[in-house]
Amino acid sequence: MLPRKTIRRALELVLIIAKNVGRYGIQRLALLAQRPGMDPPAYADKLWHLKGRSGRVMFEDMGATFIKLAQILSTRRDLFPPAALKEFEKLQDEVPPFDGALVPLIFERDFGKKIEAVFEGFDLTPVASASVAQVHHGVLKNGREVAVKVIRPGIEAVMIEDLKIVNAIVKMAARIPFYESPSLIGFSERFCEMVLKQLDLTIEAENNRRYQEYIKDEINRVRVPQLIDEYCSKNIMTMEFVRGVKPTEIKDGDGHYHVKKLAENSLYIYYSMVLYGLIHADLHPGNMLISPEHYYWIFDLGLVDVLDWEYRKGFFEAWFSTFNGEGGPLARLILNSSISHGVKDMEEFEAEVGRLVKTHLSQRIQDIEFGAIMMAIGDLQRRYKIVSSPALTSIGVSLASVEGLARYFDPELNIARTISPHLKKFLRKIYLMDPKLRDRRTEAGERMAKPETGQAAGQSI
Repeated sequence: MLPRKTIRRALELVLIIAKNVGRYGIQRLALLAQRPGMDPPAYADKLWHLKGRSGRVMFEDMGATFIKLAQILSTRRDLFPPAALKEFEKLQDEVPPFDGALVPLIFERDFGKKIEAVFEGFDLTPVASASVAQVHHGVLKNGREVAVKVIRPGIEAVMIEDLKIVNAIVKMAARIPFYESPSLIGFSERFCEMVLKQLDLTIEAENNRRYQEYIKDEINRVRVPQLIDEYCSKNIMTMEFVRGVKPTEIKDGDGHYHVKKLAENSLYIYYSMVLYGLIHADLHPGNMLISPEHYYWIFDLGLVDVLDWEYRKGFFEAWFSTFNGEGGPLARLILNSSISHGVKDMEEFEAEVGRLVKTHLSQRIQDIEFGAIMMAIGDLQRRYKIVSSPALTSIGVSLASVEGLARYFDPELNIARTISPHLKKFLRKIYLMDPKLRDRRTEAGERMAKPETGQAAGQSI
């Protein structure tokens, strides 16, 4: 039995859904009246625009939890046409802010200092607002410009109630025989994990530090803002204020920006994340800025997936095998990283993946995207009841988003040819990271450091 507070919230959501469905029905009737004079493709496009806009408004009315859900759906090109996705994409950075006058109170509660004692100036109007937090511009007493990210007040309690409702609905749906879907429960668990982690900015701050350490030799391609550690807490994260241009605001022929270089850098950044084993699980253009020097700023590292050595090796091997027309390594990567699956005949499954790979390889070479191939595996996963690991889901979604961004900068980009030289180097590095090799090197070093019986400690062996 759900708590009374949760039931009240569920009833509130039902009323919001009913209101929005009613509004959608009226608007669809109005569109239907225009149908006789429209071409079928034009009508279908307008209908999907209407569905997308209605869905976006409904998710906004339902609150932060469901805005986050819509943000996830905005990456699912396999489920929705572009007309609908454009509406969902607006939720990546177009969310109404909360009252900025509350920020000084939150700051004083967390750090025991009044905001005017720390800042020379602080703008109560946010420069960016998202479903879980918003960002303010400030200037410290030492003159340094900073960005202050603040969790929405009271949002945690509301989102926890929403997650209880989502879980209850998923559990009921999972009991319906004809709707049996193990991946539904996996998606629900992943979604809950994603939401809860983004409510704690200490997690994002730690991920930021780790990623900064990994990319210290790649600052010409990618950077993350430097943290001001003394003003970071669960509810507030203070970092250097950076300036740049949103990727989607840069057009070919802009003059200043070399779009082919930006396309290559976006791919390099993503695949280097796989190399380091730290995947940004919410990577989309809304979480990036581009500097005049062509390097990317990466934000919102609240949710990352950590990949072990076996997974990273399997991923790069699957990439090269896929572009050689072999589906076996990709099939094994999918199964080895799954939570559960119903595959009985491995040869049959590998053959199915191989056929899918060859279908994609029949396109023009410059049109082939590894992320699109991974996303297309979804139909096979449903058929074989494969519950994907969170890491595989993140890789597929983020890679599809990054390849889409690279294609935005350079529509004729040959992704395989562009990234292949880098991936060969990455794969060599992965092999050198083999834990067994590392253990053997450690043992050899210990033997060399240990003097033989009757031998002086400083004497060479």
